Amino acid sequence: MPEALELIRKELGPDAAVLHTRIAPKRGIAGLLGGREIELAASASVPVKSRFNIEAPAEETTQSTHEEFIKRRFELELPADAPAETPQHPADAEDHTQRLAEGLVDDQGESILDALANYAGGSLRSYSPVVARLHDELIAAEVAPQIAAQLAGHLEEIAAVTHERDLRQRLHQIIAATFRIGNDLEDPRRGPLRIALVGPTGVGKTTTIAKLAARAKFTQKLRVGLITIDTYRIAAVDQLQAYAEIMDLPMQVVSSPSEMRDAVDHLAGCDRIFIDTAGRSPRDAVQLQQLHSVLRAAETDARYLLLSATTGNRSLQEAERRFASIDPTALIATKLDEVETLGAMFNLINRTTLPISYVTHGQDVPHSIAVASADELAKQLI
Repeated sequence: MPEALELIRKELGPDAAVLHTRIAPKRGIAGLLGGREIELAASASVPVKSRFNIEAPAEETTQSTHEEFIKRRFELELPADAPAETPQHPADAEDHTQRLAEGLVDDQGESILDALANYAGGSLRSYSPVVARLHDELIAAEVAPQIAAQLAGHLEEIAAVTHERDLRQRLHQIIAATFRIGNDLEDPRRGPLRIALVGPTGVGKTTTIAKLAARAKFTQKLRVGLITIDTYRIAAVDQLQAYAEIMDLPMQVVSSPSEMRDAVDHLAGCDRIFIDTAGRSPRDAVQLQQLHSVLRAAETDARYLLLSATTGNRSLQEAERRFASIDPTALIATKLDEVETLGAMFNLINRTTLPISYVTHGQDVPHSIAVASADELAKQLI
């Protein structure tokens, strides 16, 4: 902490105000954790009487014009084996932070809080103009501020000796490397395979099943069968039945584990069995448990979690966390044609180990689906 305060005095002058402090786990790209760090928000713009009796540096600190309020991170890594300091009153630190927040609201109103929220997770350092532009593009693409700051920090290290075009290319490479791609269905020699598609309501499971089934039958020349357990919605069963008739595919409708076992036996001659499921609310633990029970009876080889690119950060993370009980093996990102950027999906990829197998970009069966490409996903992000 003393080291952090000294940096504040050096960077922003003796009249800088500390607006917020906390100890947080140190995160790396792709969600890797390492140690802890002290995080402070400070500003020279808030009129608070100086508590430091030192002279300001002779040279005026140059700050990026795009930041009115600076949120800077002091990455003071604490030793892993160092015991945490235990205060006499555990609530003191929280109370102190609360008093700072209340004082900020009383003196400056909500506008300052809004400005700080925009830069939450930002870096303590100022960026060069080129890196600042790239950082702002990441924020505009809805990349989490902490991740954007880490990416910008890496670029800043090489900015002095790197052309802007090469910096952008380097950023593209890092982002592409973060998108993990994995797909076993594209090898027609693998099988027979039983593949289930799960996910929240409205992400496009039934149409995606039809696209995958058409791809397997007409492109890979495989024998394909369909099973649906979406008995909650008659329209969904009718829709999949229509696809099955058009493609001349056998189809079974089940509603219990015993019926699932019979259906799998009935389709034993198929190279690929695709299982459609009803949309589930991520918050309905009972429905998810019932779904898990039926899928366990199918002895599935792959379970794809479908998530829509139109979903916000919090809902995406909630869905991924809740559907973890189904033990998904990969992701399918749907509705990429309905968004301009993939910031929320990129944030999710940074906190999960699941690879992306397919992406969908429209309702056209069978064409609006493609094997996921890290390069194309990075291009759509920024």
